[in-house]
Amino acid sequence: MTAEIGDNLKPLLAEYGNLRSNKKDIDARIKELDPEVRPLLKNKGAVVVGNYMFELTENSGRKTLDKAALIADGIDVEKYMRVGAPITALKVKELGA
Repeated sequence: MTAEIGDNLKPLLAEYGNLRSNKKDIDARIKELDPEVRPLLKNKGAVVVGNYMFELTENSGRKTLDKAALIADGIDVEKYMRVGAPITALKVKELGA
């Protein structure tokens, strides 16, 4: 069951939905181009094209805790787990596309 909305909210939600749809298309295209662009930028340093600067850098991986190893060592990991503050989530589902 969907909630009734006021007339002033309809155009905002329609625009929001359209922008999300466009964003999906743009993100998909970026994902396609990424594996082509990365090898071409390797060892090039900073490359400026128009108003954009492109630079491929290598960064250290993120440090994580190996929970399985802690458990194997007999450490109760739940004792050290934290739950962050609640967040709100806006669900948008494209219908009849």
